[in-house]
Amino acid sequence: GQMLEGNFLVPKLVGDKVGLHPVWVIFGMLAGGVLFGFVGVLLAVPISAIIGVLVRFMIGEYRTSLIYAGDMEVAPSQTIAQQLQPVMISTPAEPKDPAKSSKKKADE
Repeated sequence: GQMLEGNFLVPKLVGDKVGLHPVWVIFGMLAGGVLFGFVGVLLAVPISAIIGVLVRFMIGEYRTSLIYAGDMEVAPSQTIAQQLQPVMISTPAEPKDPAKSSKKKADE
């Protein structure tokens, strides 16, 4: 009975509440336990839920992008930096040396 509850019922109930498939709940708990021990098991479900939300958001953004629609051609020889419009960043002028500016005033 306890094996059925721990391996099937709890991941199903927790996964439904968080929005994760039970397999991902089990995988998250195993990975958290292996990497961080008991604390990893405690934090596995919330962290898995956060990762799930981020992945779903990125997939949604990708599906609404021009790249997914096929309207934007991406040349394989160009890097992303080359594809984007270059942004001109102005560099600050060299700081004026007070000794040089006083010499110029004295010469005038």
